[in-house]
Amino acid sequence: MGKIILRARGIFKNYRTGNRMVSALKQMDLEIEEGLFYAVVGRSGSGKTTLLQVLSTQEDVDGGDIWLEGEAYGTLSTDRRAALRRKKIGMVFQEYRLMTELTVYENIVLPALLDGRNIEEAYIDNLMKSLEIEDLKESYPHQLSGGEMQRTAIARAMTNRPRIIFADEPTGQLDETSAFRVMKLLRESSAMFGQTVVMVTHNKQIAQYADKVLVLDRGALVGRSEDE
Repeated sequence: MGKIILRARGIFKNYRTGNRMVSALKQMDLEIEEGLFYAVVGRSGSGKTTLLQVLSTQEDVDGGDIWLEGEAYGTLSTDRRAALRRKKIGMVFQEYRLMTELTVYENIVLPALLDGRNIEEAYIDNLMKSLEIEDLKESYPHQLSGGEMQRTAIARAMTNRPRIIFADEPTGQLDETSAFRVMKLLRESSAMFGQTVVMVTHNKQIAQYADKVLVLDRGALVGRSEDE
């Protein structure tokens, strides 16, 4: 086993729906190895998105704790948690979330500007080349295909060289050809730049791009690819 970059112990998360309490996550233990590509799969309602949200600090757990490179989320202030997200976590969403008034290049470097960092032009150029969007630098989102927008979003997530990238159904809005192209480039780029990736997907074929597959069912982790 390689170096563990993220660890969860005994985490659980409940939601109230009307008069009913739903267990979205049930006493889960999890370890994520540095530099690997993980796919989280399971039926609708299995807890995939909830798991991604708590691992990426977007939501709190109701119990247990999560550590990213030794920092326990539960001990961090709101400001420190926000700083952790900016510096160590990258996010890729199904709906892209690009700024329509900014060019591809401006969208990509936005996280660095917001964090007060100098833009590493050589790194950004290599990143855009690896994702095959270097010729779209001055284009605007409305001029792009769905696959091009998602590749721009992936580049944006990698701009600050995060320690881990969380991707929530990144191919959910793409046709099959575009989806597999995006996954191929995400896989190649993450390997090239040493990124750890945790991706939620409902598509078993897309999950095959991962090094390891985590299977969720009714809020519980019921399988791992290395168990097969």
